[in-house]
Amino acid sequence: MFPFLIKKAFFDMWDNLFRIFALNLGYVLIISGTGFLLSAVAATQLAYFAVLIIGCAALSVFTMGTAAIASSLADYKTPEWKMFVDAIRARWLPAVLLVAVNAAVFLFLMMIAVPVYTQSTIGLVALGLLGWTSVFWLLASQAFFPLITRLADPFGKTIRKCFTLLFDNTSFMVGLFIALNVSAPYLIALFLLLFLSAPTRLLAFGSPMLLLPGPASAVLLLTVAFKLRMYKYDYLEERQQATGEEEAGRAGRRRRRVRIPWDALLAEDREQVGVRTLRGMIFPWKE
Repeated sequence: MFPFLIKKAFFDMWDNLFRIFALNLGYVLIISGTGFLLSAVAATQLAYFAVLIIGCAALSVFTMGTAAIASSLADYKTPEWKMFVDAIRARWLPAVLLVAVNAAVFLFLMMIAVPVYTQSTIGLVALGLLGWTSVFWLLASQAFFPLITRLADPFGKTIRKCFTLLFDNTSFMVGLFIALNVSAPYLIALFLLLFLSAPTRLLAFGSPMLLLPGPASAVLLLTVAFKLRMYKYDYLEERQQATGEEEAGRAGRRRRRVRIPWDALLAEDREQVGVRTLRGMIFPWKE
């Protein structure tokens, strides 16, 4: 499934380069604006952390709109920009709540857990458990924007589904995290440029790698990933309904692992994506 996931996400991006470029430009403007404000405030002041949190909230809300566009692209549709605005209006609060939870977790770890729990051996064990909990949260939160966009569930229910997906598809979630962070060193260095000085911010602003593929492509990859992954649960639900009586007669027996027929489930999407050549991608009118 993973090779097709990368292929579909890439072609969805390629077919909508201008939309992805425009969305990435929005990310650059928010990050650059936040970096400019941070550079004008001393790092020790409360205003510094307030600006940082507000900037993160703006990015999260913007990502909610981006996820709506990405969801439409993943479904082979041509979205209107009105969809971006409507998604932000409808789901800005869950986006802000996600930032609040992340900020609370970070502050608890840095200001309470690390100073207190490093004082004893038992505390170090507790700190290790908290560290693994944070890793699980980081992996699970990958599904937040795609799920809340496609399923429109409340914040709490979406978080529960994120963890359900994590524990039911652990290797998939880890692999997806690795795929998203292959270029992490470059992206981290690029984002640091935004927080240093005006010339470096302008350099980062003009970076083609931030504009393409950029953050919007990462949101698209996540959206495509969970669109395809949900086929598994549609298949299991249909299978359960079809064999309801038989399964009911096996109550109390050990649950058997069901083999998912990914080739059959992805057949329609494979046909939609099709086979493309490099020449056809660059000069489609010559095909």
